[in-house]
Amino acid sequence: SRVDGRPDGHYVSKPNYATLTNGLSPSVHGLTSDAYATTTDVHNIYHQLDLAGISFKDYYQGEAGGCTVRFNGDYHDPIRYYTDVADICNAHDVPLSTFMADLNGGNLPAFSMILPDNEHNMHNNNVASGDTYARSILDPLLNSQAYASGDLAIFFLWDEDTPIPNVILAPSVIPGTKIRAPTGNPISHFSALRTWEEMLDLPLLGDTGSAPSLLPFLEGHPVQ
Repeated sequence: SRVDGRPDGHYVSKPNYATLTNGLSPSVHGLTSDAYATTTDVHNIYHQLDLAGISFKDYYQGEAGGCTVRFNGDYHDPIRYYTDVADICNAHDVPLSTFMADLNGGNLPAFSMILPDNEHNMHNNNVASGDTYARSILDPLLNSQAYASGDLAIFFLWDEDTPIPNVILAPSVIPGTKIRAPTGNPISHFSALRTWEEMLDLPLLGDTGSAPSLLPFLEGHPVQ
């Protein structure tokens, strides 16, 4: 799913999380490194959601809430990148400890992103511990009333510098369905963002309109 690579082999994450939420290449949105303090004023899905009055949250691995609270790996938290939502960021950037309460209380927002810290995301820890962490999130989601009702789709995405399968889960997806992207137009972060905006009836940002939509996949069909 990566959209940015460095010829020197140095792995960077922030440019890809930015593209995932604004639909622009790093050369356009300007976030080309993992520097925490770097921000951008480009339009993004968080601002779209706020303008449309649609609920949203980023859940991050930490004990306190708000964008002003640092955590290990916080450069992976994309809501913090954008100057146009800086004044509302604290209300929508919350600790993961509130996630289960929202899920069990039927209060999950229309759009949410769950962001593990560097001790749980397989960057600085082993695969087994990352799997255990993922299971602690996925199991409650898959057993929730929201998922059973058909109101919840789960995008389980990686951000790596080698091709890695992404997983999309929803009651409407026929088990075993695989995405077949058009030749020369691979599934990417642009595709994920396009699909989220289509699901939420939001205008397509940046270059997302040129990417394959994943909506057919959610209906159990290959992407053509």
